[in-house]
Order: sequence, then C-alpha cells, then structure tokens
Amino acid sequence: MNAYNRYKSNNSLSWARIDMLLLVYEKVVNSLSEGIRLLEQNNQKDLLLVRLETQRVLVTIIDGLNLEVGETPFQILRLCQFVMEQTMTDSIDGWRSSLKIMQTLREGFEAIQEEARAAEYNGQISSLNFAG
Repeated sequence: MNAYNRYKSNNSLSWARIDMLLLVYEKVVNSLSEGIRLLEQNNQKDLLLVRLETQRVLVTIIDGLNLEVGETPFQILRLCQFVMEQTMTDSIDGWRSSLKIMQTLREGFEAIQEEARAAEYNGQISSLNFAG
C-alpha cells in the first residue's frame, strides 16, 4: 500500500516518522511525473503550478534534513538541489532524471521503513509530536 493510501486509511496520530517521510517522497514523485506529462503535451500553463508544487515539496524535504547527523543528509540535500534546478527548466530529460533520483530515494526509505518504525516505537528515534 502506498503512503498516501496508508494516510487515508489510518489515524495520523499512529504514524511513525517514516510514514510521513514516505508520503512526502510520494508527493514529489507524483508531481514530477505530472510535470513530465505536461512537458510532453507542451502545456506550459498547467506546468507552472506543478513546477511550484514540486519545488514546495522539495523545500519540505530540505527543511526536514538534520545536517548534524552525518553525510547522508548532505547527499540528500545535494540531490534535492539538483532536482530543484532541473524543475526550473523545461527539459524533459532533466525532469526524467529528477524523477529517477526521487524514486530511488523513496525506494531507499521504503526498504528501511519497518526498521525505522520499530526504532521509533522502541524509543531509539524520537516520536512525532502532534501537540501544539
């Protein structure tokens, strides 16, 4: 089940950080796919909104990176910066490369989701805090 469908079927208070992260990555993958479709149709009008949405989600990913915990967050930052640059263009190849990058990142997080969920439930990773 993809992250968005999991979100629709569950109470968000029972979510682990990895679930939220996968939802964000799924959103950027879907947005990039839509941008590619619009570029193929030469639909510049609708592409503008998709471009902005894609970049908004990328900023969300970047904002959530903890750059104090090793090299991996820096690598993700660099990849997100590259994707951001590509989405500023009308290059279908650039958007396709960006899609492959974000799919690969998402797949990497999917591969560790059970381990990450267990670590959060066991207190090794701090839980999401929904309290205001």
